[in-house]
Amino acid sequence: MSYVELLTELPKVQPHLPLYYVLLKGWIALVGTEEQAVRLLSACLSLLTIPLIYAVGKRLYGFQVGAIASLLFAINPFQIYFAQEARMYALLAFLTVLSYYCFLDTLQTPTTSNTVAYTVTAVLLAYTHVYGFFIIAAQLLYYGWFLYRECNGVRPCLSTWGRVALPTVIGSAPPVGMIAAKVFIPNTYGSGGQVRHIAAPPNWHDITTTFVQFIVRVPHSPWNTVVLLGIFVGVFGSFFVPHSVLSRRKSAFLWSWLVLPIGIAIGSSYLVQPIYSPKYLIGCSVALYILFARGITLIPRPNVQLALLTLILVSTVAPINHQYTRHQKRNFEAAADFVEQQYSPRDLVIVDKRKITSPFGYYFDKRGMKTIGDIAGPLRPAIRKQVRRTDTVWTIFSTSKRSHRAKVLQVVRRTHTQTTVHHFAGITVYRFVEESGKRLSRSPLPTH
Repeated sequence: MSYVELLTELPKVQPHLPLYYVLLKGWIALVGTEEQAVRLLSACLSLLTIPLIYAVGKRLYGFQVGAIASLLFAINPFQIYFAQEARMYALLAFLTVLSYYCFLDTLQTPTTSNTVAYTVTAVLLAYTHVYGFFIIAAQLLYYGWFLYRECNGVRPCLSTWGRVALPTVIGSAPPVGMIAAKVFIPNTYGSGGQVRHIAAPPNWHDITTTFVQFIVRVPHSPWNTVVLLGIFVGVFGSFFVPHSVLSRRKSAFLWSWLVLPIGIAIGSSYLVQPIYSPKYLIGCSVALYILFARGITLIPRPNVQLALLTLILVSTVAPINHQYTRHQKRNFEAAADFVEQQYSPRDLVIVDKRKITSPFGYYFDKRGMKTIGDIAGPLRPAIRKQVRRTDTVWTIFSTSKRSHRAKVLQVVRRTHTQTTVHHFAGITVYRFVEESGKRLSRSPLPTH
């Protein structure tokens, strides 16, 4: 696609907004399309976020808070994982912190240049991801509260607020319209189903686990206890500090950064459609790190500060060894090559779950070999009929639960015998052939 097509056509065929892909097009023109080179853009953006976090933390509470917060971001597995994705998550974190840095400039020195800088970064954030809208909403709500406490009347407050909010809202209107059209008018701007890949609104466990994932990414019971204890003492411990020690404005600044986007995401998931996912909240994780760093520095005893910080750092670093000593990315191309070696045009290839049908099919379907997938339940009736009428059946599994996988295999094994099972990085491929003793009457199959 050209740059214009990336801005106008790409949002029609996939659920995300175009800024990251525009940057990626320019990036691969410089470095090529090797896997490491493509992923390097996100890694560079993540590295650039570290000094920005330090700058924001130092500006709010001094050197120590900035250093601890940037250290937590730099070493935690949650952001390290997404810093390797050829996706927009690292850009979302970078622009979130950059917009808040510019937002602080606007709050402290509301000059035209500072206002323009904030507006530009906010609009870029809006073109990155739908959660960018939630960040902007949190910033503008906080700004309204800040001005309400500063101004002597409603009219001057609204006038000052409008000078920042109006250009930001106008600049963000096109991407907001793209997402709204997908959700509410699916036949006019792409397929509304593209943005319905999250099954259900979050429950209480999903929400609380989000804060643990900001530290360890893949929660396990022992780490949950340690992390939640550290977060409680570090973040909420500041509630027990005299108010004279804390700035109410700075506290509201950080809590609005952390809580408001999460609250908007939860509300949207229940009122409009499910949209809540911890990885989309990577920009909010920075506020948690700064709040935790502030709580650490408010503890009066240096030895307690050191012990708590060490506890969190150890519980953060420990899972990284597990993360780097196992495969992280699914090997779809190798699985497609393996199936192709023994594939016949009359074979049936079933790819379980929609989220892996697309990447497996990218390598498989482009060679003229078709798959069926997005299985709801053990096997949909139409697919069951195809299984019974096919001599050779392939099943591809990646993210499905063990119980669901067992149900699918049980259905196939009623008429077929397993001949091959091969494990790749995050993918398992099964091959079945029909048993002569279980042969059922079959009608001719269309070619797949």
